[in-house]
Amino acid sequence: MRTVQEVPPYQNGLGRDALPRVDFADAFAVELPAGSDLRLASLAKVGYEACPAWVKAAMAVRGVLAGAVGLKTGREFLPKDEADWQRAVEALSPQFSADGREVLIGLDDWHLDFRASLLVQPGETSTRLVVTTLVYFKHWVGRAYFVPVRIGHRWVVPAMLEALRRRFMQIDSGGCS
Repeated sequence: MRTVQEVPPYQNGLGRDALPRVDFADAFAVELPAGSDLRLASLAKVGYEACPAWVKAAMAVRGVLAGAVGLKTGREFLPKDEADWQRAVEALSPQFSADGREVLIGLDDWHLDFRASLLVQPGETSTRLVVTTLVYFKHWVGRAYFVPVRIGHRWVVPAMLEALRRRFMQIDSGGCS
């Protein structure tokens, strides 16, 4: 059984009116241990630390290529040290909204805007985290840019969620701090 499942995109919450229109949407869900710290800062820190090396390498390549054509690279979002996580989360979240069970982060660039909804659905024995990606293409450059990104996105997001799940399982069992 796969631990990360593709699910219908969640567009009824904070993401509903976050973009002028949605040109691309997908969503993935993962079950995490009940009681996992799912605040944005914790998710960002644990997710970054657990991120597979191949995903970090792919994102670094994307950053170099994006920077070469004048797009935002993402480097400005990385923490400089252990104490810098709050700043890093705030830098990632210029479109930040929260309602207690959903957080909406996003970024606007000249070619496209994206939002990511992180929806927490608590259960008795686990907590379901649903990550929905919403993208608005501003023009043909955004559409062209997203062709290769879309291919990688379908591998990267599930890999990151699986790594996050594994790390929270270690934390829950006392194997990681």
